[in-house]
Amino acid sequence: MAQRTALYENMMAGISDGVAILSDQGQIVAHNQRLAPFLRIDPARLAGRPRLAEVIAEAGWQAGEAPGCLSLPSGPQAELRESPLPGGGAVVLVSDATERRQMEDRLRQIQRIEALGKVSGEVAHDFDNILSTISGCLHLMDSAPPDRQAPLRQTIASAVDLGTPLTGRLLAFARRQHLEPDSVDLPTLVDGIADLVGFALRDEVELVIDCCPGQLPVLVDPGQLESAILNLCLNAGQAIEGAGRITLSVRRERDLARIEVADTGTGMTPEVLAHAMEPFFTARADGTGTGLGLAMVYGFIRQSGGDIDIVSTPAKGTIVRLVLPLQQAKASMLPRLGTVLLVEDDPSDRNTSLALLAPATDRLLVAEDRTSALRHLAEPVGLIVTDLTLHGQIEGWRLADAALTRWPDARAIVVSGHLPNVQPLSARFPGRIATLAKPLTQDLLSRTMVELFKSRIENATIARHGL
Repeated sequence: MAQRTALYENMMAGISDGVAILSDQGQIVAHNQRLAPFLRIDPARLAGRPRLAEVIAEAGWQAGEAPGCLSLPSGPQAELRESPLPGGGAVVLVSDATERRQMEDRLRQIQRIEALGKVSGEVAHDFDNILSTISGCLHLMDSAPPDRQAPLRQTIASAVDLGTPLTGRLLAFARRQHLEPDSVDLPTLVDGIADLVGFALRDEVELVIDCCPGQLPVLVDPGQLESAILNLCLNAGQAIEGAGRITLSVRRERDLARIEVADTGTGMTPEVLAHAMEPFFTARADGTGTGLGLAMVYGFIRQSGGDIDIVSTPAKGTIVRLVLPLQQAKASMLPRLGTVLLVEDDPSDRNTSLALLAPATDRLLVAEDRTSALRHLAEPVGLIVTDLTLHGQIEGWRLADAALTRWPDARAIVVSGHLPNVQPLSARFPGRIATLAKPLTQDLLSRTMVELFKSRIENATIARHGL
């Protein structure tokens, strides 16, 4: 018995993570010495068999984007891994993820810097042409007769018009520091960076954009995805000697979205292809390659739940395929909303909204005008969905204001066929109000409600897993 106890204690002490052994009620019945430091708590707090979920909540940890991920407002991050025990209860490992996440962030920044560096080098040629045009016209204007002045000024203006969107797009790309997953429509994102990719490629290289019709929503970091696509297109351009073509396409494959970058370049031998995604591997003999581009694209796509595949034939070209899971905003993701008030004066829109809201609602109230809506707001509501304009009058803001002011836990969605540019209530009720354009869809409404009730969903997830 003494030997077993000593072996158990040595094993617990030798584990580099924090360890908690939980009862079937979630109580900490045993733990190692590393648990308290990892959770940033006083070791005395672990005495008396407290529930792990309560310890985590009291320490200020909040649920992260991914299951089992926790973070503190001050910056530290942790990961929890739970394994059930045969007789009930569980073993929970707590690891400090702060340094790893910081390293991932630094690698993402390296990728963006590398992409921006590639773009800057490629577009320098375009700027040289623009500046040469302007300089030449200014020189000619010194000696040109009056009837030649206007065409020269027009040529200068055209050159400036060519440079302005290019600089604006470069600055937008360089400044974007968004490092969190978001719902992204792939065709829209690809169309948005097409001009930047086109500017970055040599004039002899044709860029073909081929996006399927309709939306392809994926949950991914938009800045990183832009960097990945840009890197792939620039790599493809550098693989083309002389004239050639790059085809950037977006397609749907069942429940997946596929991004494909195909070039008519030199291709890769099987030996080079086998190492193409290894960090620091580069086939460029001129020393311009860092070997990080494809490796970072691979890491990003894998972290986003997707995959990457490369097909290459020497002297014919290369095809790089990125596959990402389509985002499905399922009703099961939504919290139970309790009482929901729908305010809509159009019968057709009202019936559509009723069908969309019903799956996540315990009780659904309906009003067709401001007076009846205010009457319903005398009792608690979890959500109000209101048209901005009711019977020709803009009433939606006032109704949302009334609901959010009276019921602190309520959320509001204001819908309209013509949404204004300014949302007057967002500053007073941050995170509690959203606007949606008609027509409503299940996916759009579900994703909006998930965002509005994000904290409630996270708390329910923590409670469900006993964390």
